[in-house]
Amino acid sequence: MKDFGFDVTNWTLRQTVIFLVIFFLIYGVGAWHFPEFRTLYSDPMALLEKKQWLQESPIQYLVGYSLFGRLNAVGAYVLTQLVGIALLLVSYSLLLKNEHIKHSQLFLVLTLSPFLLTIFFWFGKADIFLVASCFGMLATVKKNRFLFPFFLLISAFSHPQITAFYLLFFLILKQVRVDRLFLLSIIASSALYAIYTYKLNADFGRADYMYDALLTLLKHHLKAPLFDLFSTFGWLWLPIIYFRKSLSIRVYIVSFLCFVITAFTLDHTRVFMLLSLPLLVYLSEEVDIVEYVKKASQFFPIWILLLFQFQKWNGVVYDTAWSTLWLGKLARTLGFL
Repeated sequence: MKDFGFDVTNWTLRQTVIFLVIFFLIYGVGAWHFPEFRTLYSDPMALLEKKQWLQESPIQYLVGYSLFGRLNAVGAYVLTQLVGIALLLVSYSLLLKNEHIKHSQLFLVLTLSPFLLTIFFWFGKADIFLVASCFGMLATVKKNRFLFPFFLLISAFSHPQITAFYLLFFLILKQVRVDRLFLLSIIASSALYAIYTYKLNADFGRADYMYDALLTLLKHHLKAPLFDLFSTFGWLWLPIIYFRKSLSIRVYIVSFLCFVITAFTLDHTRVFMLLSLPLLVYLSEEVDIVEYVKKASQFFPIWILLLFQFQKWNGVVYDTAWSTLWLGKLARTLGFL
């Protein structure tokens, strides 16, 4: 299973770090919504003149205001993202420990899917906090349960709609138990978020957006329609198809719901990845991905697939953040455009 000295079935800490560095160098990193952050991190209750729908997911503005409100915007922006990374690492480690999941299992599931690509590409959005909160909720349903309300609150302020689907998917996949703490956490998070939206009094415009975007959505799905399907699970489709007979009906129900919801979005791969996180964790526990990779590695080097990723956004297939951020500027500077 070693290809060029890289054993993808045994992810040590050193190998994981090396892989992430290589992935970063290939795919780059995004810097989304910095102008909006610059406006709101010193006053998260102010209203944007445009794109008020971004304030529906205010976690990075609240973190920036609470911890770095006196710093300059660039420093506050970078440090806020580092807080998100730290929270993600803590929640991921807590998930492995509390649920007794092997790092090699879960990391293989994540790297076969477009998880890393979307996290790097859409860096600067609230996604990193949302992913961390999802892992955190799953990590604290049995142990360290006093942390569950905290992670649910972070999730609600990262993306309220996806958080609602997380709770539904947790129940379908039997990843949580409904008890007093679970219900009180939902009530408390909902109440705090309702107070925020009431005080903010912003026009998120979700309904109008959906109505206006129907034609755009149709064009999006008509462009490379087969890629709509592939760009959801990505290379993870291979073990899913391989283990299809052993998968429970719960996997198909959650997958179907993710497909339906994603059909109404333009950032196709990103939304599917975020929605399907509970399912990815479930698969890492129920399916022996490592064993599949050992068998598949006899025919082709799996590490090539891990470093060969795509996503679909607004009807266009993208492979790297470099091309959207700096490649065009560099080409114009050098006179190629």
